[in-house]
Amino acid sequence: MPNFHIPEMIREHLQKRAAQLADRPLQLALGSFPLGAKAIQSMVLRQDQVDTMQKLHDEGIKTIERHRELRLAILRGEHLPGLRRSAVVYLVLPEGIFVGRGTSYSIPTTKFEITENHYLIPTYENLDDNEKQSLTRWVEKCVRQVRLTEIVGHCVMKLLRDNGGELTPTTSHLQAIWPELAGLIDPEDPNIFNSERDKYRKWVERMRNPVRRNYAAYLPHPDVKIKFAKLLEAANVQLAAGLMLKDYVYKKGQIRAYVEHWEHLEADLRLER
Repeated sequence: MPNFHIPEMIREHLQKRAAQLADRPLQLALGSFPLGAKAIQSMVLRQDQVDTMQKLHDEGIKTIERHRELRLAILRGEHLPGLRRSAVVYLVLPEGIFVGRGTSYSIPTTKFEITENHYLIPTYENLDDNEKQSLTRWVEKCVRQVRLTEIVGHCVMKLLRDNGGELTPTTSHLQAIWPELAGLIDPEDPNIFNSERDKYRKWVERMRNPVRRNYAAYLPHPDVKIKFAKLLEAANVQLAAGLMLKDYVYKKGQIRAYVEHWEHLEADLRLER
């Protein structure tokens, strides 16, 4: 089989496919947020404060607002034993609750410090042990999924996109370093025009049949292979999960949650920007 240079349309398609697949297990994890609006309310204000604000709201005081969007800093510590990494979680609730201050600004959390004003620090005395354990498991699971998703994006950028794809100029180069990514072309992708589908079908076959003669010439430098070995192993786990799942669909009235920031531990692998 002849070798082929990978065009921009295929690189863009593979990047989008990888991002879509990596996002599926992440969204499934985020969609299982274990607490309801009532429990969240109990974490951000004392009950007597809630009662006072409710009374004023019922009396028509216009400055007493309810908020449906808020940021919470779920911090590790003795209140949540088992939580390894703190995280900032952005929540969109189906109903408004009272908060001490608004946190749904149109800016991202840029750093993870207690002095930041982008989030609320909840209390947990009104949660039972099961609720605390469920919240801990949820944060751990979601942070892991966020990390895996970031690894997928990092590997795609470094191996497929950086410097015009200099590490993978041809189908055989990509097969030699990341065959799982090479197999992700989907001619039935709804974003592809019907008139273009035959072109993508041809590329499926081209990716499946890399050149056989002098295949060693397409292997990456040993340093590249060593650098990406563990990253690609983790990325392939996430992509395989995405291939087994459908896009996650939220139900009406379901809390939407997003991990906006997570704490890096000293031993964590730092991805290059």
